Amino acid sequence: MQLPADQELVLVAGSPPVRALKLRYYEDQNFTERLKEAPGFAAAIPVVRQDDWGTEVRSIHEGLMQAAEIEPDGDGLGPQKARDAARDRAQVSAPARPGRSQTKSRGAPQPSLFDALVQADSLEQATGVDLMGNGE
Repeated sequence: MQLPADQELVLVAGSPPVRALKLRYYEDQNFTERLKEAPGFAAAIPVVRQDDWGTEVRSIHEGLMQAAEIEPDGDGLGPQKARDAARDRAQVSAPARPGRSQTKSRGAPQPSLFDALVQADSLEQATGVDLMGNGE
C-alpha cells in the first residue's frame, strides 16, 4: 500500500501513528513570504590564494646526518650485520621440507621495516633523540 504524494505518516514513540498532509514550504503562504532571492555565486567563492608552502621541502636535520655518517663501534650491530644474523637464525630454525633442497636461496633480502627500525635505533643511540616515540 502506498500513500498519495501529498500525505504522510508521522511516527512518534509512545503514540499511535498520525496520517497527515505533507507540508510544502513552496506552496504554504507562511513560508513563501520568507523566501528571498538566491545569493550570487561570485560573492560566495573566495579569492584563490597563492600556495606559499608548495615549493618548501624540509631537509634532513643536521644532527641526524652526522649520526648516519658515524660508523657503529664494535658493541652494536650495523644494519647489514643485523640482517645477516636474522637470516642465519631463520635458516637454522626453519625445518627442512621434504622434496626441497635447503641449499636454494631466495636471493638478496629486500630493504624492509626491520632495516628501518635498526637504523632508527642506531640513530637514537648516537644522538639521544627519541625517534620511535616509545619514551625510552
